[in-house]
Amino acid sequence: MRRLDAAEPLATETDRLMRLGRANRMWVATLLGGCILPVVGCKRETGEAERAAIEGTGVGDSAVSSAASTAEVELFPEWAVDARWYYIDVPRFHNGDRSNDRARTLPWSTDWPVGVQADGSPPLDQAGLQALRERRYGGDVEGVRQRLPYLRELGVNALLLDRALPRSSTPDADDAALVEFLREAHAQGFHVVLRAASLRDSDPSRGKAIEQEFFAEALRWMDPDGDGDPSDGVDGWCLDPGTLSPQRLQRFRQQITDINPQALLLVRRQPFRYLPVASLFYPERKREREELLAGLGGDATFRAELGTLSELHAASYSVADDSERDAQWRLATVFLHFYPGAPVTVYGDEVGMFRGAGAPSNPPMWWNDLPDSGTKSPDYRGDFYALVQWLHSMRAEHAPLRRGACRAILLDESKKILAFARSVPGEEVALAINFGDTKQKVMLPVGKPGQLVYVLSPAIDPERAIRFWKRKKSGYDPAEIHRLPVGGSKQFVNREGKIRLWVKPMSVRVVLVFD
Repeated sequence: MRRLDAAEPLATETDRLMRLGRANRMWVATLLGGCILPVVGCKRETGEAERAAIEGTGVGDSAVSSAASTAEVELFPEWAVDARWYYIDVPRFHNGDRSNDRARTLPWSTDWPVGVQADGSPPLDQAGLQALRERRYGGDVEGVRQRLPYLRELGVNALLLDRALPRSSTPDADDAALVEFLREAHAQGFHVVLRAASLRDSDPSRGKAIEQEFFAEALRWMDPDGDGDPSDGVDGWCLDPGTLSPQRLQRFRQQITDINPQALLLVRRQPFRYLPVASLFYPERKREREELLAGLGGDATFRAELGTLSELHAASYSVADDSERDAQWRLATVFLHFYPGAPVTVYGDEVGMFRGAGAPSNPPMWWNDLPDSGTKSPDYRGDFYALVQWLHSMRAEHAPLRRGACRAILLDESKKILAFARSVPGEEVALAINFGDTKQKVMLPVGKPGQLVYVLSPAIDPERAIRFWKRKKSGYDPAEIHRLPVGGSKQFVNREGKIRLWVKPMSVRVVLVFD
């Protein structure tokens, strides 16, 4: 066992941690002044090498860490610090207006191709992948607007929309639908960022004319009615790498922030680098787990990579009738929402939706309230939904999970225990994870001797949730769980500055400490 001092900081050099994982794609946020989203919304110094690395000019990460500070920039709009993200591929989220369906639009419940598995195997050939890309289901911006109450109930407040402006024969109608969607989304408290791939003719390689078209199209949606008030426009853009050169990217950033100083610019980095949560709780991944856990006690240098928007796909873990993989997915999801960064719920992950090889092969969203009886999958996971909803509520209610510094508490490979905490002045939230198969006692150093702390026991296991609600005496149906049961208790910190917890197998305990 390796015990860490309670004050030892949690390593935040995620470039080292991200080498080992898979299936957890990272989005890196290039923000107003050329920086990356930090843990806290404050000012910092940004050096020439760091800016070059951020904008893809080839300066390596080692230069970033040692760069001399040369310019102070405002890092981040406040709304983005507190964002709880949800990614939507608009054409496959919900068909809200059937009148705009194009030719060869398939019914929403059309069977997904046999052989497209959650792990992407067997691999699709190019023809098969292209066929999936070209499938049309009628999803549209009006469909997203109709599902805003669902998203609000799930607890998200920031939407990343892909393919929100598809090419169609009725662009005026599409534009009007987007204007109405933005109006209603903002009225309901959402911020909206569009992926730039959804812009029409956004190919910068065609020269200055295309750059001007690209800018004009993007800037029009920053203020659709052109009255100088950006409140009716999109709140930011997400660009794929190579969409704009570093120089054009800087000009684009300047133009959007001239219109809206609170605009957010996200740049997706390549090659993809992953947090190792995908394999953290697999029993066979001992080496990867040990490297990650060892990294928790390392040098705490807050670096640009803290700006990751982290996608943790349910399909990477959830396979039908595989309860062990489901348990691993639940722990990884909890870990990601407590760890520094900005977790993104990808549409369908919250109900266990399977995915294919890459975004183009993602199937239509599983809805359980459509008239077509074939729409709701028998693999629909209400317990996944309840867990994601609870995690969003925790991030909304507790500032340490959005802005807090991190410190490692306990690493124990033999007992399969991982514990760390995040804090802001006046509040700390600690997480203890048992990723083993036996119940474990944990002595957790939190708070001060004699202080009263609160312990939460979320019933993330669906069988426990069913028993908690007394819905059934035996067996369970994960689709029936709509809210996550969370038990609670209080403890006084002992004179050694510790509390005692019992953590069940493949489960977590949360400790809330208030000054």
